[in-house]
Amino acid sequence: MTDQDESIYRSLLKGISTGECALILGPLFGVTQDGKKIHEMLRHTLQQDYKVDLDTDFDNLFIVRKYPDAVFEFQLRGAIQEFYADIQPQVHKVYDDLVQINFHAIVSFTQDEFLKDAFKRAQSQKVFQYFSVKGTAAENTPPANNAGATLGARKKGPPILYNLYGRCNDPDSLIVGYDTFYEFLFSFIGEKQQQQLREMSERLKDSKMFLFLGFNLKKWYVPLLLTMLLKRQSSIRIPAIATMDDTDEQSNQNYMEWLSRYPMAMSFVDGTSIELIEKIIAAGKKEQEHLSADAGDNANGQPGRPQNGSTAVRKSLLRQEDHQVVPPISINEAYNQVINASSAEALLKTMQRLFESLENRNISKETNRALIDIIGALSALRREIIEGLPSEEASFRLRKLRMQIIELFESILA
Repeated sequence: MTDQDESIYRSLLKGISTGECALILGPLFGVTQDGKKIHEMLRHTLQQDYKVDLDTDFDNLFIVRKYPDAVFEFQLRGAIQEFYADIQPQVHKVYDDLVQINFHAIVSFTQDEFLKDAFKRAQSQKVFQYFSVKGTAAENTPPANNAGATLGARKKGPPILYNLYGRCNDPDSLIVGYDTFYEFLFSFIGEKQQQQLREMSERLKDSKMFLFLGFNLKKWYVPLLLTMLLKRQSSIRIPAIATMDDTDEQSNQNYMEWLSRYPMAMSFVDGTSIELIEKIIAAGKKEQEHLSADAGDNANGQPGRPQNGSTAVRKSLLRQEDHQVVPPISINEAYNQVINASSAEALLKTMQRLFESLENRNISKETNRALIDIIGALSALRREIIEGLPSEEASFRLRKLRMQIIELFESILA
């Protein structure tokens, strides 16, 4: 590693340890244990099984130029969902490594749920959201103090994981044609969706550094989407670091001019994305060993890191949290809690627990969508109440949402 690479790497470690680095996962990141690119495997499957003509300029957006006779869009959506479920056991362990690293926000240019599943395996807290033309959808939402929270409160909260290209287990959110891509693009840059993107945008605005993995940085749509996500008021370019293993045409003037289109100042490190993640994990484990040794010294009255009774959150490369499993809740229990809940916050917590409890059960797509919509509406209402929504209007909307929840429960229990 050159002196310049070493300097860039140290800056990256500092940004991660202070909780001010956001990870941007590109469409080329996904890989199996034996090194096969997952988006290439899925493209081959769709072309082989359905004989569709795919536009390869969009990487892991499987946009069909033309459908053969007797092949329809809904079949392709179902095939994508089935492929991701089947490939899950073959996914590289790098996703489990990413969960350990102290990124405070992660934007994934994909529709897979590999990283979400890794958070679940680690019993690690996260906020999972994904973009849909119907509105940003959330599996769960930030704790109460994150909506309109201060920078310090957001940094202490769980990371946000945001799937920009939808979610494979919500086939209606998938982009599989030019019409749905343009609908996604116009919806994404629209004022309504920008309001719904607010929680992720705030995290990205807090970031003092970005790490890009799995991108061909010459794709035209990447800087456009990033600019809309960031929405920074300042013209100062934020530092960004990228690996180059998925970018072609690196060493020429045209490429360097292309990078000027990004709303950030790009630097590059040698090696692959996986090698960089493994190096960060190794640095984090070494850091923990030193801290453990220091803690032992202090416990024995020997020289070590000063304690000073400080309650400040320690800086760390690896995530520090208590792994608390939220107990499941039955529909009947949730129904009783909704009847007695007196605030948007109480309703929201109940619905989040119910959604988590039902996640692995065979519920209908309509019920799943209704739960997501209600959780999103409750989250938005809670945020508006914090920002000063008049109490009369807040009470009216809360009663209306409570009735929607009760009607949903009655339809489930019928």
